[in-house]
Amino acid sequence: MPPGGARAGAGRPATNLRKVIDRRVGPDGEYDVTIADRIEETLRQGGFLHDAAARAGMTVETLRTVRRKGVQLRAKVLADPEAWRAMSGAERSYAEMAERMERAEADARTALLALSQSLARGGRTRTETTRRVDRNGRTLEVTEKVFTAEPDGRMIQWLLSHRWPEDFGRTRIEVSGPGGGAVEVDTTPIRAKVEAYLDKIGASAAASTRDALEEAAASGNGKSPTGNGHHEE
Repeated sequence: MPPGGARAGAGRPATNLRKVIDRRVGPDGEYDVTIADRIEETLRQGGFLHDAAARAGMTVETLRTVRRKGVQLRAKVLADPEAWRAMSGAERSYAEMAERMERAEADARTALLALSQSLARGGRTRTETTRRVDRNGRTLEVTEKVFTAEPDGRMIQWLLSHRWPEDFGRTRIEVSGPGGGAVEVDTTPIRAKVEAYLDKIGASAAASTRDALEEAAASGNGKSPTGNGHHEE
């Protein structure tokens, strides 16, 4: 097995997405299920890409390649409708598969979002039926209770934070300068700030030493700046 766990040949486009892999019975009788049908069905039910690939009998790398090629081919058709005529049957099936996958995933998200909104709003009802019977199994009393769901605060918060994250996704703190204006930001590099601060300290120390010497000379106490009390001529 190649590095990463991918099977040999993984990533190569499927040769025939219209290949029949199953038969089912519906209201109108039996019908064929193709590789493309199985992939769309899985994604429409909320399955992941690797789920769809496994159920269609291919690797997820191959399915990603099919989708990528299909998206590229669809872009060509959008740019030039005549490009469809020049495509092979396999290329057309890739373009169709990419469109079906996109639509299936959108339908799955929409269905789950609708359910989430219903839970958030509340109002859904359910009925519980209770039967009381005698020792012989005969029904003595039937009681029905209807329960109405309250709005789900956590679901409301989740929907708001994910639908409008800029407003509800986090605690917002607005900072403004004087008078509501822009905040002034010093962008001087930290190294330059440190060097300026050290220069300031050095200048202050030198000034203090100079002032002390001048004060000692002006006091007339006969001491030299070196503190030995003697003057050399």
